[in-house]
Amino acid sequence: MGDVALHRRAADLAARVEAFARALQASGVPEDTSMELLSSVSTAVLQALSLELLVERDELAAYLS
Repeated sequence: MGDVALHRRAADLAARVEAFARALQASGVPEDTSMELLSSVSTAVLQALSLELLVERDELAAYLS
């Protein structure tokens, strides 16, 4: 996944997190519960993007060796 694709993926995931936040607010989920859920979702997004970077780096290293 190149830089452009990774940036697009990150933007897509950010938009999904924002939509999730709006849905939580619209459905009346208590603020403390929303904060916990959004914290977990944000952590998962960062981990997913980190994994994509690691896989890309490993694939590049394998290609160059």
